[in-house]
Amino acid sequence: MATSATWDEAGFRAGVEDMMRVPMRVDSIRAFLASDRLRVMPEELDLIYTALGGTAGAIPWPEFAPPQ
Repeated sequence: MATSATWDEAGFRAGVEDMMRVPMRVDSIRAFLASDRLRVMPEELDLIYTALGGTAGAIPWPEFAPPQ
C-alpha cells in the first residue's frame, strides 16, 4: 500500500490530466515528453512507470527511436 511519502494524489491527477490532452500517437507522446509541459524529471517518470508495473526503459523518450 502506498504511503504519503510515495503517493501524491494531486500530482498524479495533474499528470493524468496533462496526458489526456496529448493525442495517443508515438509522435505526440514523444513531443510531450520533450516539452516543458512534462512536470516530472525523467528519473521520476522511470520510477513511476516501474511502480505501475511497466518495464524500465520502455518509455518512448524522444531519442528512444527515430521518428516514424
